[in-house]
Amino acid sequence: MKILNFLKELGLTEYEAKVLTAMLNLKKATAIKISSEARIPKTRVYDILDSLVEKKLVLRLAGKPKSYQIVSPEAVFNTLLEEKRKKLQMLSEEAKRILKTLSKPLVDRERVIKLKNRDEFYQILAEEFKKAKQSIIGFAGLEKGYEKILPTLKDFKDKNIDIRLLYHTQHMPTLREFQKSGIKMKTISTKLEGFLIDDSTVIMPLNDFSQESDEYHIGIWNNSPIAKVLKHYFEKHW
Repeated sequence: MKILNFLKELGLTEYEAKVLTAMLNLKKATAIKISSEARIPKTRVYDILDSLVEKKLVLRLAGKPKSYQIVSPEAVFNTLLEEKRKKLQMLSEEAKRILKTLSKPLVDRERVIKLKNRDEFYQILAEEFKKAKQSIIGFAGLEKGYEKILPTLKDFKDKNIDIRLLYHTQHMPTLREFQKSGIKMKTISTKLEGFLIDDSTVIMPLNDFSQESDEYHIGIWNNSPIAKVLKHYFEKHW
């Protein structure tokens, strides 16, 4: 590999690499001589030399005309290699941070899930509810099947977790089961389905679960603006 290309691989710009290559040959020279040897415009050579001085690759000598001297070739490459190592270390740490974010469990990311039947929805709800630490609020049409999440909700009654439901349509046996559980509930006319856990995780059906279908879809969002909207709407109607 040519010295010019190697210096660029080590992080120098095109002009910096040209000037440093010229100085490796000249050892010591004026800016005009360096400009001619490196074949770069005279209007740029001083800026480039100042940059190399700042990087401790070139020395600025006193006297007139102003002249410059390269540090030893070993020092040049050692300095550039050390800077390269530092950048690679920073990139390595950033890669680890990104990988840590990407390796979070799927439940921590926004996703859409296809379900074969409504029972799978109640199972997922129960599993998500188990992660609650402060609150579970929701809108629900208490159709048949919702009673399957009751055991999980009852487990939270003695754990100071705020559980509240706004319900619209209902299956009377299911409603009675919820009423007997002691969970705080109020009616609402809006036919909205969705749950908010700890003011951050939103779980919502994406199609009408009250109707029979070959498949159903739900969305799960974590720390999404949807959470704030759902929270505001719930408190407004509570």
